Amino acid sequence: MLKLFRKISQKLFQDLSTGQVGNRVIRYIAYAIGKIFLVVIGILIALSINTWNSDRQENLEELNTLKELKADFLQSKVNVESSNINQTRVVNYNSILLKVLIENDQTLDPDTLGKYLYRGALSYWKVKPTNGTYDALISSGKIGLLKNPELNRLLAEYATELKYGFEDEQESMDLTTSLGERSAVYAPILGNELFKEFQLIDTEKAYSQQELNRAKSQLMGDKNFLGILVKKSILENNRLDYHQSIFTKLNKILVLIDQELNSKDSS
Repeated sequence: MLKLFRKISQKLFQDLSTGQVGNRVIRYIAYAIGKIFLVVIGILIALSINTWNSDRQENLEELNTLKELKADFLQSKVNVESSNINQTRVVNYNSILLKVLIENDQTLDPDTLGKYLYRGALSYWKVKPTNGTYDALISSGKIGLLKNPELNRLLAEYATELKYGFEDEQESMDLTTSLGERSAVYAPILGNELFKEFQLIDTEKAYSQQELNRAKSQLMGDKNFLGILVKKSILENNRLDYHQSIFTKLNKILVLIDQELNSKDSS
């Protein structure tokens, strides 16, 4: 660059002595402006290409992230839907068992009581979501990849609801444990046929009608069991509402993800 300016200076000095400097200066200025213009245009083109490549890479990354999120949430939907079915059964069986115990209904056979006992009072189902992609976005600080503000809002609400969970989760688990401890003597007798049906035990053991009736009477007369079951039933109803709320949010998120994917496919 210094050599170039030195040559220009020398040439201008020579032209001064010959009287040709005016035309030369104009040509040199035009030449310099042209060079500067070309350099600026080149820089702008390079920046535009770099920005285009960066945007393209970011859009591709967002597209892949949306596809991975969809896969996770579809699996979560299957898991939560299964939990809802099981939790609904728990709530229904608890309601039936409560009615039987409160009314001292002696018409139910021991095996049916065993079903309501093990698949209702002593059952506990928890939501098991798949959140690998969203957790990775949060931990890497790349949540900004997702451009849809409504999707970001729903994802944040969903994650918060899962993080803090059902507020009485531990109490519900403790009540289930207490019911198991209270019924430890008679529950296995009432549930024996259920265990065989689901192949939970491999035994030919069969209880006599007298033993079954005794176990039934122990359950029917266990007021402490009844008191704990009343409280657990209330919490299990609330937990079912929680499960259904999670399921509703999952569906809304999946709808928004599909909308985003469709808009990118059409663009």
